[in-house]
Amino acid sequence: MINVSKIVFNDDLSILNIDKDKQRKFMTRKNFNRKHNYAVISLFKDLQKQGVLKLLKTNKVIMLSPLKYKTIQITLQEFIIKKNKPAVKITVTENFLTTFFFVIYAMMIVTLGLYILMTIKHHQPLLLHDKTPGIFHADKAGG
Repeated sequence: MINVSKIVFNDDLSILNIDKDKQRKFMTRKNFNRKHNYAVISLFKDLQKQGVLKLLKTNKVIMLSPLKYKTIQITLQEFIIKKNKPAVKITVTENFLTTFFFVIYAMMIVTLGLYILMTIKHHQPLLLHDKTPGIFHADKAGG
């Protein structure tokens, strides 16, 4: 279960009433401070046997800084106006392969870097017929 306990929007609320296309252009660093606008979100686990909720994590969530708990990520998508008050749209995702993917990705980068270092260290120029690097000479007999 997810609970949004507090929504703080310190910038001008009129920004949220603008058409979405215009709103994106208007939400600059000057007009919208992403660190001062946030939602406090809590993630709970429903313990069905006892009929209670166990708090897993609570966090102040700002745009571009999601709440993360194990494989679950809760992202603040946007602020909206609902009943003349600020509200939030959130996205909840769960991907058990995320950690695995980034570990493999990091290992690939390290392996590629080591391969490049090893090949640069032992690189020899390609020598063709007359031992001049990179130049091919036809046989004199063959023309």
